[in-house]
Amino acid sequence: MSRKKLGAIVFQDKAARERLNSILHPLIIQRSRARARQLVTEDPTCIVLLDAPLLIEAGAYGTVDLIVVVTASPETQLRRTLERSIAQGRPLTETEVQARIDAQMPLTEKVKYADVVIENGGTLEELHRQVDELWKRIQEHEV
Repeated sequence: MSRKKLGAIVFQDKAARERLNSILHPLIIQRSRARARQLVTEDPTCIVLLDAPLLIEAGAYGTVDLIVVVTASPETQLRRTLERSIAQGRPLTETEVQARIDAQMPLTEKVKYADVVIENGGTLEELHRQVDELWKRIQEHEV
Protein backbone atom coordinates (compact mmCIF):
# COMPACT_ATOMS: atom_id res chain seq x y z
CA MET A 1 0.00 0.00 0.00
CA SER A 2 1.31 3.43 -0.91
CA ARG A 3 1.02 5.72 2.10
CA LYS A 4 1.45 8.74 -0.17
CA LYS A 5 -1.43 7.70 -2.44
CA LEU A 6 -3.65 6.79 0.50
CA GLY A 7 -2.83 10.09 2.18
CA ALA A 8 -3.66 11.99 -1.00
CA ILE A 9 -7.11 10.42 -0.92
CA VAL A 10 -8.03 10.55 2.76
CA PHE A 11 -6.64 14.00 3.52
CA GLN A 12 -8.58 15.53 0.63
CA ASP A 13 -11.82 13.57 0.99
CA LYS A 14 -13.49 13.76 4.40
CA ALA A 15 -15.90 10.89 3.62
CA ALA A 16 -13.01 8.61 2.59
CA ARG A 17 -11.10 9.54 5.75
CA GLU A 18 -14.13 8.85 7.94
CA ARG A 19 -14.65 5.49 6.20
CA LEU A 20 -11.00 4.51 6.72
CA ASN A 21 -11.10 5.64 10.36
CA SER A 22 -14.33 3.71 10.97
CA ILE A 23 -12.51 0.56 9.87
CA LEU A 24 -9.14 1.15 11.54
CA HIS A 25 -10.00 2.89 14.83
CA PRO A 26 -11.98 0.00 16.37
CA LEU A 27 -9.19 -2.43 15.48
CA ILE A 28 -6.47 -0.16 16.85
CA ILE A 29 -8.42 0.46 20.07
CA GLN A 30 -9.08 -3.27 20.51
CA ARG A 31 -5.41 -4.16 20.03
CA SER A 32 -4.23 -1.35 22.30
CA ARG A 33 -6.56 -2.45 25.09
CA ALA A 34 -5.50 -6.09 24.72
CA ARG A 35 -1.82 -5.16 24.86
CA ALA A 36 -2.36 -2.91 27.91
CA ARG A 37 -4.24 -5.71 29.70
CA GLN A 38 -1.41 -8.11 28.90
CA LEU A 39 1.22 -5.72 30.26
CA VAL A 40 -0.72 -5.05 33.47
CA THR A 41 -1.32 -8.78 33.94
CA GLU A 42 2.41 -9.41 33.63
CA ASP A 43 3.31 -6.51 35.94
CA PRO A 44 0.47 -4.89 37.90
CA THR A 45 2.75 -1.98 38.85
CA CYS A 46 3.64 -1.05 35.28
CA ILE A 47 2.67 2.22 33.66
CA VAL A 48 1.31 1.85 30.14
CA LEU A 49 1.79 4.78 27.78
CA LEU A 50 -0.22 5.07 24.59
CA ASP A 51 0.95 7.39 21.82
CA ALA A 52 -2.33 8.01 20.01
CA PRO A 53 -2.65 11.24 18.04
CA LEU A 54 -6.32 10.50 17.25
CA LEU A 55 -7.33 9.22 20.70
CA ILE A 56 -9.95 11.91 21.14
CA GLU A 57 -11.25 11.80 17.57
CA ALA A 58 -11.57 8.01 17.84
CA GLY A 59 -13.69 8.39 20.97
CA ALA A 60 -11.23 6.33 23.00
CA TYR A 61 -10.33 9.05 25.50
CA GLY A 62 -12.51 7.42 28.14
CA THR A 63 -10.32 4.31 28.11
CA VAL A 64 -7.25 6.00 29.57
CA ASP A 65 -6.43 7.46 32.98
CA LEU A 66 -4.52 10.53 31.82
CA ILE A 67 -4.59 12.53 28.60
CA VAL A 68 -1.55 14.57 27.65
CA VAL A 69 -1.89 16.95 24.72
CA VAL A 70 1.25 18.41 23.17
CA THR A 71 0.70 21.76 21.48
CA ALA A 72 2.67 23.92 19.08
CA SER A 73 1.79 26.90 16.94
CA PRO A 74 0.36 26.15 13.48
CA GLU A 75 3.57 27.49 11.92
CA THR A 76 5.70 25.21 14.08
CA GLN A 77 3.48 22.21 13.31
CA LEU A 78 3.79 22.88 9.58
CA ARG A 79 7.56 23.39 9.64
CA ARG A 80 8.28 20.34 11.80
CA THR A 81 6.00 18.06 9.80
CA LEU A 82 7.68 19.16 6.56
CA GLU A 83 11.12 18.54 8.08
CA ARG A 84 10.08 15.14 9.46
CA SER A 85 8.64 14.03 6.12
CA ILE A 86 11.92 14.86 4.40
CA ALA A 87 14.01 13.17 7.11
CA GLN A 88 11.86 10.03 6.79
CA GLY A 89 12.41 9.92 3.03
CA ARG A 90 8.73 10.60 2.32
CA PRO A 91 8.77 14.30 1.50
CA LEU A 92 5.42 16.04 1.53
CA THR A 93 4.50 19.38 0.04
CA GLU A 94 3.35 22.26 2.22
CA THR A 95 -0.16 21.76 0.81
CA GLU A 96 -0.13 18.06 1.77
CA VAL A 97 1.06 18.83 5.29
CA GLN A 98 -1.53 21.55 5.75
CA ALA A 99 -4.26 19.14 4.58
CA ARG A 100 -3.15 16.66 7.25
CA ILE A 101 -3.18 19.34 9.95
CA ASP A 102 -6.57 20.64 8.80
CA ALA A 103 -8.00 17.10 8.90
CA GLN A 104 -7.30 16.83 12.64
CA MET A 105 -9.26 18.23 15.52
CA PRO A 106 -7.91 21.71 16.29
CA LEU A 107 -5.54 21.80 19.25
CA THR A 108 -7.80 24.37 20.89
CA GLU A 109 -10.45 21.64 21.06
CA LYS A 110 -8.06 18.84 22.07
CA VAL A 111 -6.77 20.75 25.09
CA LYS A 112 -10.32 20.72 26.49
CA TYR A 113 -9.89 16.94 26.97
CA ALA A 114 -6.37 17.21 28.40
CA ASP A 115 -5.36 16.51 31.95
CA VAL A 116 -1.91 17.89 31.10
CA VAL A 117 -0.85 20.22 28.29
CA ILE A 118 2.76 20.40 27.15
CA GLU A 119 3.66 23.43 25.05
CA ASN A 120 6.18 22.34 22.43
CA GLY A 121 7.05 25.65 20.85
CA GLY A 122 10.59 25.75 22.17
CA THR A 123 13.70 23.66 21.85
CA LEU A 124 13.98 19.89 22.03
CA GLU A 125 15.76 20.30 25.37
CA GLU A 126 12.80 22.27 26.76
CA LEU A 127 10.42 19.57 25.58
CA HIS A 128 12.56 16.87 27.21
CA ARG A 129 12.56 18.82 30.47
CA GLN A 130 8.76 19.07 30.46
CA VAL A 131 8.37 15.39 29.63
CA ASP A 132 10.86 14.36 32.32
CA GLU A 133 8.98 16.43 34.91
CA LEU A 134 5.67 14.90 33.88
CA TRP A 135 7.13 11.38 33.96
CA LYS A 136 8.31 11.94 37.55
CA ARG A 137 4.84 13.17 38.52
CA ILE A 138 3.25 10.11 36.91
CA GLN A 139 5.63 7.73 38.68
CA GLU A 140 4.89 9.44 41.99
CA HIS A 141 1.13 9.23 41.27
CA GLU A 142 0.80 13.01 41.41
CA VAL A 143 -1.29 13.14 38.23
